[in-house]
Amino acid sequence: MGNTYETTANLILGEELDTRHIPFLKDFYSTSGGVTHTSAVKRNFYALKDEYEKTKVRVLGYEREEADGKNDPESVARRVDFTQNSADYKRYEVMDEAVSEVNSLRNDLKEATTPEEVKALEAEMQQVMEDAINDVRAIK
Repeated sequence: MGNTYETTANLILGEELDTRHIPFLKDFYSTSGGVTHTSAVKRNFYALKDEYEKTKVRVLGYEREEADGKNDPESVARRVDFTQNSADYKRYEVMDEAVSEVNSLRNDLKEATTPEEVKALEAEMQQVMEDAINDVRAIK
């Protein structure tokens, strides 16, 4: 209600409008591109992380087969084909490293004591996520 009053008053007085308070306009204009970019990077990274988790289950299954001694030619061929020729496995390797690094940075964030340290760690985490997204996209 307060925003409606302010918007109406600004219209009547001919003052500049703040589009962040107009519901249908705020969706069209981004007043903080950095926040939008950060959100997009996190959304894309966690979508890739979901794919990574599914592939991890498959990798662990193959490792379990190997540990159990299931070495018939078909099983070995399937495991070797997956680890040597699969784009899924290559993406898994990239994300495995990135997820590990992001988790480590997240733990460091919990121990950060100054705002500068927090900001530096968040920037580093953002860069790790962006690099992982770009590396995964480069894999065909």
